[in-house]
Amino acid sequence: MQAKFNFLLLFALAAPASVYGQSFAATLNGAQEVPAAVTPATGTANVSVSGNLLTINVTFSGLSTPAGATFIQCCGPAGTNAPVAIQLPGFPAATSGTYTQTFDLTNLATYIPSFVAANGGTAASAEAAVLAGLNAGNAYVNIHDALFPGGEIRGQLALAPTQDGPFQIGFAANLNIGDSVVNLTNDGFNGGVFGAGPTLPGNICVNTYI
Repeated sequence: MQAKFNFLLLFALAAPASVYGQSFAATLNGAQEVPAAVTPATGTANVSVSGNLLTINVTFSGLSTPAGATFIQCCGPAGTNAPVAIQLPGFPAATSGTYTQTFDLTNLATYIPSFVAANGGTAASAEAAVLAGLNAGNAYVNIHDALFPGGEIRGQLALAPTQDGPFQIGFAANLNIGDSVVNLTNDGFNGGVFGAGPTLPGNICVNTYI
């Protein structure tokens, strides 16, 4: 009996988050303030980290008075007040608006001096604290104004789904034993055809999925 066969191979590639980036999202409202603020104002915040760059996008509306100082505060769980880590310069002094800014996390000037002092005294240690806080869900965005000096709306940042990150590659092939054919397949996970090799020496057909 003649047998021609190949083997099934599956492996995973898990790229570190620092390569592909991470995203965090929050819904801002008065109920998350400590103590809670009674206000109809709402907002959203999205933070993305790529390498040493942090980009924040904020949308807000319905504030009682124009926004004042606005911060990323870290590091404490929801329901607690955390120190200010990063002030958002140039935040709109308005009751509604949008804001976008990118920060270099290796730059000491990105951080409030007291936050740096409390977290190792260097930009590198401050960056590590902010990233740890974000990943643990212990950072939030807080919009302050004259009527609510402690903050009118805030939102706890949580890790958001991203298309970047770990992925798998699977292979499909035929095992030929005499006149019988056994199909061996593994598609990684929920993938589509990435490429195909119709024939290889030994009558082995390999399809690649990603």
